[in-house]
Amino acid sequence: MSEANKELVRRYQEANDTGNLEVVAEILASDWWTNGWPEGLPQSSEGIEQLTGLLGEVFPDARFETHAIFGDGDLVGQRWTFVATHKNEFMGLPPTGKEVRCDGVSIFQIADGKIVKHWAFADELYFLRELGAEFPPDWLLVGHRTTS
Repeated sequence: MSEANKELVRRYQEANDTGNLEVVAEILASDWWTNGWPEGLPQSSEGIEQLTGLLGEVFPDARFETHAIFGDGDLVGQRWTFVATHKNEFMGLPPTGKEVRCDGVSIFQIADGKIVKHWAFADELYFLRELGAEFPPDWLLVGHRTTS
C-alpha cells in the first residue's frame, strides 16, 4: 500500500504544479484537512481555486521540486523546494522579480486512495527574507538555509 500512496502524492503534486484542479479535487477526500491553509478561506474545491488564483498572480510560475518521497503505511512524507518568480505584491512586500525558493517537508495521510490530512512545514522566515522582509538579526539565527 505504501507504493500506491507515494504514487498518489506524486500525482497530487504534479496536478497541483500544472494547475489541474480537477485531478487535485479528485485526489483530496471531501473532508480533507491541512495545517497550511489561510484562515478565512474555505477548505473546499472552491477554496482551492481561489487560493490557486491568488498565488498565481503573485508567483505565476510556481512549482514544487520534490527531492524525496517516503512512506510507511498510510503516511507519506515529501521533502520539497517551492520555486517561483515573485511578480506581484505578497503580504505587503513589493515584487522583486527574482526567483525565490523555500524548502519544506509535507506529511500526507492517505485513506481509501484519497489524501485526508496534510501537514506542511516550511522555512517561512528564510522565504519572507528572500521576498524582502526585514527581521532583527537574532531572528535569523533560528532560520534554516536552503540547501536543496
